[in-house]
Amino acid sequence: MHAVGDRKAVIILLLILCLAFSVFSSNIAFASSENWVEVVRFYWSGAGPHEYRITEPFTCDHVDWRIRWEFYFDHTHFPEFGHFSVRTYPRGENRSDINSISVDGFGERNGTSYIINNKGEFYMRISTLSVVTSYTIIVEQNIDSIPEFPSWAPMLLTLITLTVILAVYRKRVPKTPNNQSY
Repeated sequence: MHAVGDRKAVIILLLILCLAFSVFSSNIAFASSENWVEVVRFYWSGAGPHEYRITEPFTCDHVDWRIRWEFYFDHTHFPEFGHFSVRTYPRGENRSDINSISVDGFGERNGTSYIINNKGEFYMRISTLSVVTSYTIIVEQNIDSIPEFPSWAPMLLTLITLTVILAVYRKRVPKTPNNQSY
């Protein structure tokens, strides 16, 4: 009779594990498509002394987003004078940036910087040298992005499931003493 009970317990255990895995894996994006939508655009054009700006806060509701940037400057004969810097911070923070772009006239004058698994409200500090005549910064978010689960989540789910099954199984199986004395 114990063999039939043991088989039922194993079958129930397997069914619960399959159900738990299917529920857990339904929230995981195995292949991510990309659907980039503009959140905000910052543009500046002019000339003058060293420029330093703080942007208005913007919100990224999705976890994957990017900053596309481009700048121009007049002194093509003196590229060392061209400098462009963008630091992105969570709203309310001013010390720990989540992204930093810093380029000079010797490097690329446009590019894309990606922020992964981070959503919320942010702002930027933009710094240029006087020879920079214009810049454009476009923040876009991937509206198909889904937050990643921590690597410990499947293990925790398995441990909880096994603990519950063992607790139920121990209560159902009658205890028999090892040594019966009459």
